[in-house]
Amino acid sequence: MPTSNNHEPAPALPMATLQGSRSKQSPSKRVVLIVASLLMIAILLFRSFSTSDTPIMLSSGLMLDTGNSQISSTRSLSALSSPSSSSSPGSSSSSTGKHGDVMSLYLNHASTGSSHYQLIPECLDPIKPKDFLEVGRKLGSQKVMGNFELEECQEDRSRCARSQQIKETCRTWSFYYDSIYNQWLQPKLAREDAEPFQAVEIGFFYGTGHEALTEFLPKAEVHSLEISCLPEGPREEGKWPWGNFAAKSNQYDNLIANKRLHCGDAYSYGFLRSIYSKHIHRPDAPPLRVVVEDGSHQSRHMAASLFFWIPRLEPGGMFFVEGIRPDDKGGFSAADKFKTHIVPQVMKDLHWCGSTAEETADDNSDSNNNDPDLCFPQLQPYLKGVHCEMHICVFVRNDRPAADPPRKLSTVPPKAFENASKCLFGN
Repeated sequence: MPTSNNHEPAPALPMATLQGSRSKQSPSKRVVLIVASLLMIAILLFRSFSTSDTPIMLSSGLMLDTGNSQISSTRSLSALSSPSSSSSPGSSSSSTGKHGDVMSLYLNHASTGSSHYQLIPECLDPIKPKDFLEVGRKLGSQKVMGNFELEECQEDRSRCARSQQIKETCRTWSFYYDSIYNQWLQPKLAREDAEPFQAVEIGFFYGTGHEALTEFLPKAEVHSLEISCLPEGPREEGKWPWGNFAAKSNQYDNLIANKRLHCGDAYSYGFLRSIYSKHIHRPDAPPLRVVVEDGSHQSRHMAASLFFWIPRLEPGGMFFVEGIRPDDKGGFSAADKFKTHIVPQVMKDLHWCGSTAEETADDNSDSNNNDPDLCFPQLQPYLKGVHCEMHICVFVRNDRPAADPPRKLSTVPPKAFENASKCLFGN
């Protein structure tokens, strides 16, 4: 998954003054040189930490990047080229890098769009980021419990919830989302010192997901959308006949009273538009940085969420789609066409460059262009990247300002699924 930048070590700073014959230097001169070197490093450290998007890498070999000034050792820093927060199923993930407990690895992308990695000594950054694996395990969230179910499943396949699956990690009932959530949210947003922001969860159900997001993102104002808390009655009357799942949460009454749980169809444009204008886009609201789609797990609903929320996310914001999973028998599930029809078209558009300036519309228009090569011109102007792990994808916003486009540009095109082959392959 192409989410990291490779950082080649800078050429070592000449240290000729320290490499001269020690026999020709008096002890006092050596002390002066050592003190001067340490002072220079301290100054560069201060300059580096005063610039938020400046990469700082510290290990047993030192690398400081301060714009025009660099100090590096001749030791390879290739171990720093991938995020430390990713973890293999069955193991716990941590914010600690490969150099032990002394360093913490942060991916500086969430608020600035930068892809620089930073290794910061924990003594200089005492606030420990939240760990989604720890949060999810404590709450028993299905989002992470695959890590622990797998251990039991490996001991005895007959105890696996999906024992017929060929791929071992697919045999668990639960998922392994801690890896992608830690990678994308832990560095900047899963912290007590983060700036306040909003997060929207689609699909409250029993409330475990809302609770996990609230604990993992301590500075987030979390809003959840849920259909089951509508008044009981026939669906054709805009009601819900199958019981109020949300009421089982011990936070239900409090969330309703504080307007954090919103009852309605999260795939209805009218309902979404109302919630967005009244609660998410209110004058005193913090910026919307995270949306988590964990609702019906149906392809058409996933697509509806994608088209509505992507333009409305702040620059650098992230839209997560969970549950992109085949059914128990490994065949096609209700979510399958999202990954086979929608995601590939978005990926094609990400690589679009256009023909000539005369053939494209104003870059500031709601629909960036009318190029027939684009599958989804409504989304293309807002997207920076798509990154997927097993059964989950994150769509990352570019630096274009958040917008509130009209209905036509906020809903799934009528033949988005049917025209996939034509847009992708021309047939």
